[in-house]
Amino acid sequence: MRNMGLIAGVVCALTAWMNACSDYGSKPADRPDRVTLAGTVCSDNPADRDYPVKIMFIVDSSPGMAGLDMEGYRSTAVEGIINRFAVSSRHEFSMIQFGGRAIELTDGYTNRQTNLVEAIASLRSTVSCVGDSCRDWLGALSL
Repeated sequence: MRNMGLIAGVVCALTAWMNACSDYGSKPADRPDRVTLAGTVCSDNPADRDYPVKIMFIVDSSPGMAGLDMEGYRSTAVEGIINRFAVSSRHEFSMIQFGGRAIELTDGYTNRQTNLVEAIASLRSTVSCVGDSCRDWLGALSL
């Protein structure tokens, strides 16, 4: 029994000595563990700035869409967005209609109401196919 106590004491001493000499749980000295940020914060109100906003609508007016949107939701959605943002002079809009071929309805970006009303009216019509092409979406993206 006395030998058991001696063996237990030696095992405890060896365990304590081995744990004391290990680097278990410590971090290496060359490993970063902190982050420092430096810079300037812009604290003015972004609503006071006059950034230009350009919104482009590319609308599919091919014959296939006429049967899917008989109520004209596409042109109504475009009109609603324009009415919401047209009160600000910094918003400009561009409209491209594609079907058989791509057509730029607004001649670039504009905020002139007469041009926008005419373009929205054009969106309500269906564009005919040209040859075997009924959806020239690549042409619309290239305008």
